[in-house]
Amino acid sequence: MLQLDAFAFGILISIATIGSIVGSQAVAYMRNKWSTKQLIISSILCMGIIYGVVGLTTNAYMVGSLYFGAAFFIIVYNVTRSSILQRSVPNEMLGRVGSVFRFLSFGISAIGTLLGGLLVRVSETTFDRVFSLQLPYLLLSLIYILSALIFAMKMQNHSESQQRNINA
Repeated sequence: MLQLDAFAFGILISIATIGSIVGSQAVAYMRNKWSTKQLIISSILCMGIIYGVVGLTTNAYMVGSLYFGAAFFIIVYNVTRSSILQRSVPNEMLGRVGSVFRFLSFGISAIGTLLGGLLVRVSETTFDRVFSLQLPYLLLSLIYILSALIFAMKMQNHSESQQRNINA
């Protein structure tokens, strides 16, 4: 798909790593400008859009810049989510809750990678190789965008019910 040799692929992954470093430095500034809810929703939505564009291109330079952006927003999401956990979970439970969260997220990542590979293998029987390799990104994009919309609706409903309780 991208026609990269091992060295160029390493550069591509390094670009994503730089995105995560920049994201880790920018998140403090972003937290001063936006609410936790806005950061979570926008991070998930941006990841969805970015992975959708990755699924539509075969340009390695474009994929590199998109991986930079995805890694940036993954870090923004993770730092924001970790802050929520630290504020809402009692100190004596924080280690256990954090380890369960990491276990589940790493497990889901492994299952997602396996399912993505299976999707490529199965779709190659119907579609060409390039589209088959792009398909997991397009599906991931859809999942992220739907997750952002569902989260936004749930948070809106939660805010409205809190407002009703305050006014009651």
